[in-house]
Amino acid sequence: MAKRAERGTPAQYAVHRGVSRQAVTKALKAGRIKLDRGKIDFAAADQAWRANTDPTKPSNSVTGNPGGGARRKSEGPEAGTLADAVAVRAVWKARRERLAYEREAGLMVLREDVKLAWFGRLRRFYERLLVIPDRVAKSTAISSDVRENRRIVREEIVRAIEELGDQGDAGLDAGRHPARRGPARRAAARS
Repeated sequence: MAKRAERGTPAQYAVHRGVSRQAVTKALKAGRIKLDRGKIDFAAADQAWRANTDPTKPSNSVTGNPGGGARRKSEGPEAGTLADAVAVRAVWKARRERLAYEREAGLMVLREDVKLAWFGRLRRFYERLLVIPDRVAKSTAISSDVRENRRIVREEIVRAIEELGDQGDAGLDAGRHPARRGPARRAAARS
């Protein structure tokens, strides 16, 4: 029985591999397999061919490459195989799809949307604080009692803070944040 050749010409390797001679030539030009003194080491070339071929795609009849065309070294990770690159791509695709799902389901929002919402909320709070002097001017002008004037100003500030909290879910716990406490708890906190 004849021993199978361990090394051979590109034409012999094409027969060994079951692909066209053009496929072997393109693989050589792309650097997927190597020539050593005009011969191809079949075992090393088979291993390189498997490492650089995507088994999920059908072989092209001319190139022997899935999807057609010769692969370039720049396509994919330098140290990995084509299978590694396909796996990495699948992981990133799954991550993008998960993020899209979470956004559509309302589990996640874009950073820019949060920035805009907070800008609007804080702008309204700022404007509310700016009108406090106008709101309390008459009350404080009538009263000469400093404590009473402080109480009036404090109530207006607390009201502005409560409005800020009521504008949406700010993540404030009613039991921990003084602006969210009821009137009796606020009075107890002041004394």
